[in-house]
Amino acid sequence: MRISSVNIATLLLAAILLGACAGNPGLQDAAQDGSTELGYANWQPQQSMDPVQSLDGALRSSAGLQAGGFRLTALDSGNYPDSAVQSALRMERSGDTLLISSSIPLASAMLYLQSGTGDEHVQQVSFADPAGVAISAELDNGVQAIGLTGRNGALLPAGSVLASVELAPGAAAASRRVQAIDAVNNRVGLVDQQKLIAQDNGEALATLTWRERLTGDYDINGVVTIADITPLGINLNKSYDKEDPDASPKVEVADGDWNGLITLADITPIGQNIGTQIVGYDVYRTTLTDISEDPTTDVKDPRWSKIENASDPGLPSAPRAGAPATGSRLTYTFLDNTIPDSGGSYAWAVLPIAAQDQTPREGPVSNIAKSGVSAKGAPVDLVIQDPAGSSLTLGDEFWVAVRISDVIGLFSANMRLEYDSSLLEVVEVDTADQILPDYVDGAFSGDNLLVDPLFIGIDNVAPADSPYVLLGFNDTQKQGTPVVDGSGNVGYIKFRAIAEGSNAEAVRWPQSSTFILMWGEEFGVPAVNPILGPPLDITVGPAS
Repeated sequence: MRISSVNIATLLLAAILLGACAGNPGLQDAAQDGSTELGYANWQPQQSMDPVQSLDGALRSSAGLQAGGFRLTALDSGNYPDSAVQSALRMERSGDTLLISSSIPLASAMLYLQSGTGDEHVQQVSFADPAGVAISAELDNGVQAIGLTGRNGALLPAGSVLASVELAPGAAAASRRVQAIDAVNNRVGLVDQQKLIAQDNGEALATLTWRERLTGDYDINGVVTIADITPLGINLNKSYDKEDPDASPKVEVADGDWNGLITLADITPIGQNIGTQIVGYDVYRTTLTDISEDPTTDVKDPRWSKIENASDPGLPSAPRAGAPATGSRLTYTFLDNTIPDSGGSYAWAVLPIAAQDQTPREGPVSNIAKSGVSAKGAPVDLVIQDPAGSSLTLGDEFWVAVRISDVIGLFSANMRLEYDSSLLEVVEVDTADQILPDYVDGAFSGDNLLVDPLFIGIDNVAPADSPYVLLGFNDTQKQGTPVVDGSGNVGYIKFRAIAEGSNAEAVRWPQSSTFILMWGEEFGVPAVNPILGPPLDITVGPAS
C-alpha cells in the first residue's frame, strides 16, 4: 500500500475547504432530502454478518463503469457489489483527468479504480468542495481506492464532481505495505473497561474477555478499508469520555489517534493500515507461583504456553466472530478448559493475528490478566457393594458406598443422601464403630479413603419429600492428621429391601440442595466442589 505525499496534501486541502464551507447548500441533509435508504439513519457496521471477501475476487466478479481504459467499481464495507451506488456513478475523461460524479445524492461511496491496459496509472486524486470526508490510497494490486462520505448525516451532492483523478503514463511503481497489526498503539484494550480480564469459573475453568482494537477499523468488521470513513464522517467533531468509552461506543471506535475527539486527522490511521485484517487472537497462559507474581510480558518465553484451537490447530485460539450490530467494539469471550484439574494461579495474554498472507501475523501483546482458578470438583458416586447389582429380593441386605474420585486436599466430607423408605430401610448396627468403612462383615470389607476417621451415621436428619428419608453422615480425619489426595470410599450405609417394587432413584442426592461439603485442612475452606453422580436404580422382587 502507498499513500503519496500529494494525496496527503490533497486531503489536508480538502479538510481546510470543508471547514470553511459549513452549511454550504451543496451538502444535503438525509432527513430533509428524504433519501433515507442512502443516508445514515439505518446505518450499522457490517449489517451483513458475512465475512469481508477478497477484494481481488470482488473486483473480478463485479460490474464496473468504463471510461478511457479505466474501470470504476462500487463495493460495500464487506467488498460486495453496491448496486445502488454503482448505478448512480458517472465517470468522464477529460485529457489526462477522470471526473467522478453521481446522478443522485449519496451517503457514501467506496470506489475502486483499475487500469484496463496498464499503460497509465493514477498520479493523484483530489476532492472537490464540498466532498465531505474523503480518502485515496493505492493498494498493492495497483487498484486505486477512493472513499467518500458526508459529514454528520449530510449527503454528497448529485451532479457535482466528487473526485478528480489525474493520470500519468506507464504502470504504477511497486508499493510497500504497512501493517496495522504491527503498530505500537494497536492494543487489545484501551482503558480498564476494555482490557483483557480473567475470571475463575470453578471446576478448573477460567473465562477470558477482551475487546478488539484494530487501528483504522472504524466499522469494526475486522478489516481496514476505505469504508471506514463512513463511521468517521458520521461522528466527525464529536467527542467522548476516554475513561468511559462505553458511554459513547459508536463514537469511540472512530477515534483512530485516540485523543477523545473525532477529526479529519482520524483519516490517517485508515490510510496507514488499509488492507490489514484481524482473523482472531492467540491466547497464551503461564503458571504463577503466587497471584502477586508479575511474569514477563514476552509470551515467546518458554514459561508461556499457547492454547491451541481444539477444532483446528491452524486457526487462532479464538477465531474472530461476526461484527456486533450494536456498533461497539467486538467483545471476545474465551473459555480456558485446558487448566490442570488441581487449579492454581495463572496469568494470560492475547495477541491479535493478521490474515495468512500478511507479515507480521502477530500483533503486540495485550495486558497481562491474572486469576486464581479453583480445582476441578471431585466426582461423588453411589456404588452398591456386597451383593453387587441392583436386582434384589425381599429381605436382602446390601451395602451402598459413597465414593469420591481424584479428590485433592480432603480433610472432611459431610454427606446427605435420600432413600425410598417404602422400598428400603437402614440396617442399624450395635455400635458406631461397626459402620466405620473398615468394618468387616463376612464377604464384605470396605477400604476407607480417610485413614482412622471419626465417622458418625445419622438417620432422619431432616424432612424429605415422601416416600424419601434423609440420611446424613460425616467422615472426618482426626485432629493433626494430614489432608488426603486420591480416590476411595468415604462412607458405607447398610440397607434392607422391605417391599417389592422398583424405583429408578431409590437412593439419590437431595433434590433441594447437594448437602455435600468437602473441607480442606482449614475449616470453612472447601477442598473441591463435588460433581454428583447418578442415583441408584433398584428393583426388589419376591423372596425366593
